[in-house]
Amino acid sequence: MSEAMRAGYCIGVLEQYNKENHYCSYGDIDVRNWYQMAKIIANEPYYKNGDIFNISSSTVLKKAYCYE
Repeated sequence: MSEAMRAGYCIGVLEQYNKENHYCSYGDIDVRNWYQMAKIIANEPYYKNGDIFNISSSTVLKKAYCYE
């Protein structure tokens, strides 16, 4: 039950981010759906050699949205 609640929250955040106007430095992109963004976020390394990077949620969302 708790995993379903977390998943629903994440989907909502990604869908809301997609509804807002965002700028990618390399130009316009096709609109992504929440599943595409979630796959990008899940595959992004957030640690190296055992050290966890401190990355803000806005940075993670922008990377997923602007991913080429």
